[in-house]
Amino acid sequence: MAEPASILVSHPGGAHFVYELAAAVAATGHRCEFDTGFYFDDHGPLARLVEALPSRLADRLRRELGRRRHPALDPEIGRTHPRPELV
Repeated sequence: MAEPASILVSHPGGAHFVYELAAAVAATGHRCEFDTGFYFDDHGPLARLVEALPSRLADRLRRELGRRRHPALDPEIGRTHPRPELV
């Protein structure tokens, strides 16, 4: 039997519907690649840095960064291309 097709979901900004789309594609069993301006891995090095900050600032950053992730997506499928957003 043939391997499921690989599907690329790409969006340079932070529109949340794109995260929903990538999660839906991944749920179909297809191999999903997700290119975006920024993807927050809540278990990655940036998350550990946020945890080291004072609680008020950490809470605010967690809320903002949480908009750049989806709980159903494996952070390993995401490729971040932040340059367009930084410019």
